[in-house]
Amino acid sequence: MSNHSSNKAVIISLIGNLSIATLKVGGFLLTKSSAMLSEAVHSFADSGNQVLLLIGAQRAKKKSDHRFNFGYSPQEFLFSFIVAIVLFSLGSLVSLYEGIEHIIHPESIHNIGIVLVLLFCAIAVEGYSLWEGLKHKPKKESLYSYLKKTTDSTTAVVVIENYAALVGLVASFVCILLAYYIHPIFDGIGATFTGVVLGCLSIFLAVELSHLITGESLSRADTYRINLLIKKHCGGIEKINYIYSRVNGNNEYIFIVSIDPMDSDNGKDIEDISHKIKQLVLAKYPTSKVFVDFSKKELE
Repeated sequence: MSNHSSNKAVIISLIGNLSIATLKVGGFLLTKSSAMLSEAVHSFADSGNQVLLLIGAQRAKKKSDHRFNFGYSPQEFLFSFIVAIVLFSLGSLVSLYEGIEHIIHPESIHNIGIVLVLLFCAIAVEGYSLWEGLKHKPKKESLYSYLKKTTDSTTAVVVIENYAALVGLVASFVCILLAYYIHPIFDGIGATFTGVVLGCLSIFLAVELSHLITGESLSRADTYRINLLIKKHCGGIEKINYIYSRVNGNNEYIFIVSIDPMDSDNGKDIEDISHKIKQLVLAKYPTSKVFVDFSKKELE
């Protein structure tokens, strides 16, 4: 996914979250519902998320220099990680606090009709934001698999927070109805549920982002496919010793391909082999950096 597509999804989510946060604050003032208050805090936290993601995406575009020879692309992962740890956790803790407080001291719900309309509007906006973020997910791939494999941390954060918001809104809608018609304690239960969902997704996101920050390698299956591709299309190679990789940004990797060329190859042949290998890898990962190591020739 391009940076332009990622930024578009972030901006749409930012506008949507600010609109939804305003609606939720209005709903809280009308009802004094803890579920509505926790949802409002969640939306404001999400708005802060989007601002940080835009900053991270902008910093990741900086060109390489003498201090950072491979560029600043990992900055995107760093800011996404901050979103997961600080703002997601903050939203989760506030929701849990409000939920537990209103379970212990339940309060009646007022003006339920207006609140349900506001929640319905918020669900529609959040649903659209989630749909926008999922546009580039392969149709046959599950959401869990997509989030585990993607290196586009910005879009992953947008998708997860919109998914969490949608789940929280639906839970709030149901719990406010239950609180109004059955018992006010369900309002606190709704807020607590939102906090648990946020906390779990925060942990999942933080773990996945920690892998990217550390420099996760390409999967074994993808590395094997590159290996086969080089063997099939690149002659003059006696042996491929290894293919090392580490993620450096959104769909950007650093590759080191170590090979033993044929003994009969001269300098020109080795140069051609190196060029061919780089072409094959860059055809799959066009923004990446590829280095070829001719270990056998160098040792001789």
